Amino acid sequence: MDIIKKRLIEVLQSLKDEVKGGKLSLSKIKEVLPEAPSCKKIGSLLRGLGFKTKRSTGGRYFLIYDPKRVFSTSTLVDIPDYDFPIIDMDFSEFLKK
Repeated sequence: MDIIKKRLIEVLQSLKDEVKGGKLSLSKIKEVLPEAPSCKKIGSLLRGLGFKTKRSTGGRYFLIYDPKRVFSTSTLVDIPDYDFPIIDMDFSEFLKK
């Protein structure tokens, strides 16, 4: 599960320019992380990492984007470095749990 958390943090870091008004749409995260089964699962993982998510008036969910947390949380996810890029891994089996 730690690999998935690291991948999610990497995605959040890569989407920093997509943040509007301090918010990042969970559907935008899902676009970059298509192996995630749903925005609901992404939200659950984010909350598990200590992030806050909110529902908009349109019914969509978004992350309250805190750059300090996004860029410091990656150091809290304790996993070893790998010799292969994590971005190419298929996490669909892990994310279904």
